[in-house]
Amino acid sequence: MPSLQDLIVKLLVTDCYQGLQTSGVAVAKSDFSSSLASHLLPMTIDSKLREKLPDSITDLLGNAAAKRATVVNFVSAWRESRILSSSYNAIAHDVAENIEIKQKLSEFKQPQALLNIETFVESEQQLIKLLATELTSFSAVEINEWVSARLRGHWCNEDTNYACIYKALKAAKEFYDLKDKYIDGFDFASAKSLYEAYEKELFKFDHAYRVFSENSIVISKNGSDILKATGLVEDIERLYVDWYLHDLANACRVSLLMKKLC
Repeated sequence: MPSLQDLIVKLLVTDCYQGLQTSGVAVAKSDFSSSLASHLLPMTIDSKLREKLPDSITDLLGNAAAKRATVVNFVSAWRESRILSSSYNAIAHDVAENIEIKQKLSEFKQPQALLNIETFVESEQQLIKLLATELTSFSAVEINEWVSARLRGHWCNEDTNYACIYKALKAAKEFYDLKDKYIDGFDFASAKSLYEAYEKELFKFDHAYRVFSENSIVISKNGSDILKATGLVEDIERLYVDWYLHDLANACRVSLLMKKLC
């Protein structure tokens, strides 16, 4: 018969399953579901074990899909408890390793699928990897909404390194969007118009670069290389130095020369 350990595994897997479903994934048809079907609630337990469990736990056991909402609430309360969160993190880590959750979550190639999962830190890592590799494929509105949501989440509060990664991704997206806006470079009729353009918008390049660099340095010092591994650090650095600063300096020289000639 199932043990208390089995029940804990089922609680976490069911919470993760529900997160995927909430994100709009047809999870019932996924490899994730088929490979972890035995770890999903409902489950049956013998009367002796049931007697040892508190009512808050036994209420979670049932055949109705609606019971999964109760599971989500229970797991969320456990995860966010100031007293119990450390135990949750340790147990979630062990469960993730035992069921190879990292491999299971790699099935989902769109970040939208992972936005409502907080069960395992591996979902955070997979989401970050997808965003970093496909950052320019998403709109600024999407990135801002997703980053804001994740910054309020459990794993960013537990490990500030994740928060730094998301802040860096948001800044990188802002830089890319600004570059697209000035794809033809910088062309100003006068030094005054260039200065006004910098005051109005061009300064955002420097701000985005600074935020990205500050956070990527922190990430690197903490031993993470996700932004470097995906080529994001190299690309932003190259664009800032070889494109933005280079072309802006040329625009400054041209505008100053025109001023002298006038």
